Amino acid sequence: MFPKSEEINDLMPYLVTEADSSVSIPIKIDDTNLKKLNADNGYIYNMKIIYPYLEKYTYCKKLLIHKDNFYRAEVLYFYTKKEIDNVDGIIQETSKMLQFKN
Repeated sequence: MFPKSEEINDLMPYLVTEADSSVSIPIKIDDTNLKKLNADNGYIYNMKIIYPYLEKYTYCKKLLIHKDNFYRAEVLYFYTKKEIDNVDGIIQETSKMLQFKN
């Protein structure tokens, strides 16, 4: 069983530790977008990357969504400095494909 939303908010210290604060801080996903995902809670943030993924991708954004007492999903978006301006648009497009079922 996965916890309720109040309990996932206790993850904020973990998110801050995992997040690359030089790029961004964890941002809570607004209620309108959570409703589209059929989720109860969610965050998006840049992860710290010490060693480039596949020796190529030096940046990573993480989308974390949570459905109370059901499931939690994490989607990682790896990208390079050249793609930095496009990653938010890509996340918007692909998140339309994500949705918890009732």
